[in-house]
Amino acid sequence: MLVVMARSLAVALLAPVLAAAVACTPFSAPGRPSSPLARFYQQRLSWHACSGGECASLTVPLDYGRPSGRTISVAVIRIPATDRRARLGALVLNPGGPGASGIEYAREAAQVFPSSLRARFDLVGFDPRGVGQSAPVDCVGDAQLDALTGEPAYPVNAQQESQLVSRAQALARACGRRNGSLLDHVSSADVARDMDVLRAALGEQRLTYYGASYGTFLGTLYEELFPGRIRAMVLDSALDPRLSSGQEDLQQAQSFDHLLGRFLAWCVARPACALGDTEATARARLGALIQQVAQQPLPGRGGRLVGTGPLLTALAAAMYSPTDGFPVLNAALRLGLAGDGGLLLALADDLNGRNPNGHYSNLIEANYAVNCVDRPHPTSVQALAAEAGQAPAVAPLFGAAIVWSDLPCVFWPVRPELKPRPAPPSRTPILVVATRDDPATPYQWGASLAQELGDARLLTFAGEGHVAFGRGDPCVDAAVTAYLTTAALPAPGATCPA
Repeated sequence: MLVVMARSLAVALLAPVLAAAVACTPFSAPGRPSSPLARFYQQRLSWHACSGGECASLTVPLDYGRPSGRTISVAVIRIPATDRRARLGALVLNPGGPGASGIEYAREAAQVFPSSLRARFDLVGFDPRGVGQSAPVDCVGDAQLDALTGEPAYPVNAQQESQLVSRAQALARACGRRNGSLLDHVSSADVARDMDVLRAALGEQRLTYYGASYGTFLGTLYEELFPGRIRAMVLDSALDPRLSSGQEDLQQAQSFDHLLGRFLAWCVARPACALGDTEATARARLGALIQQVAQQPLPGRGGRLVGTGPLLTALAAAMYSPTDGFPVLNAALRLGLAGDGGLLLALADDLNGRNPNGHYSNLIEANYAVNCVDRPHPTSVQALAAEAGQAPAVAPLFGAAIVWSDLPCVFWPVRPELKPRPAPPSRTPILVVATRDDPATPYQWGASLAQELGDARLLTFAGEGHVAFGRGDPCVDAAVTAYLTTAALPAPGATCPA
């Protein structure tokens, strides 16, 4: 099974869309003493030293509709500003996913974000509810996840379709059985409300926020739920909340197909290209390899095999950061053509959150838990198969695979909460950053979101890969840092490199 994720410094997937029914009225003054949420908003975090910074636990209600009921803990990390005299406050981060750890992301961000930004802000990361250290969704064991990620990317006959359906049903049942009421309360709306409690617990009157990939959806949802509570917000590699799950799947698949074409052009321009010396030859050899592993998977590592699922996941993984990913993919394909799928499997494992010791993070389980309730998906296998059957016409390589990856949502035990619609106009000027050749969140999504928000500015990064800030481009880093520190937006139509 191919599960394409939107990845930034850590790993991450695709996201959802705003709810027509979401309202902010019950949360308009949640910190007042008379509010049933007052005890959450008035808490102060107890920090202790931890790897890379200071850690704490934030207490939030499991169900915001019943704040006197069960509570859960959200894990938080703070990496203090390097210049305490110049400090402006806390910068809350989300790396995307859904399912990526904000704790790990903050630690990585401290190493790659510009020093001028690090001087002015505490970096604050959190594992969203259902993720990592925050009441994690736990559905199946590592062996079952190995089986899930080792599945074909799409069925080629009735027997394979039956097997894919059976495994998707088993995953959905296990998630419902093992997580109980938690599964009803891991939506992005719940996380956005947690973010406002976190803002208050940090002592911030207004939120300063950087969201990457799926984290951009959290940002737009926060703006809708809590208008006027944003100091500054950067949405990097954005999703377009107007799109249905099917539209998202096809447009993302087109972008991955496009980036794969860029890889083939890059490869054949080098004498060591594993696929040949012309793009036509390279495409034919890659196609032949995909057909080969569909019939006879390559041996990988530890007895695991590389069929179409792991192979296409490996191809997708390399697209996120072409500078590093293209050379590794070329080496992996060279080994694969020689009968060794080990390096291809390693690329796929990285995207799927599988550690070298064979243990998975809960990235995949959390990803389904959030995505399946954040947006409507096809409600029958027949409807999903029909979408998948149309996908190769617009995205020959990745189209069917990305659509079939939604299969567990057909059987999910919790009904979707949100529906597609445009983001509402923002009350605060927001900076949207979009990369021209982004495989996971196509450029047009960021351009569309900037228009929907109204009081927003689009910064275009004329590069390749997923997520622009913190990758070392001085133009992007300077523009984002200037906005976060001074609220100065780049000029209309700004493009980096300038």
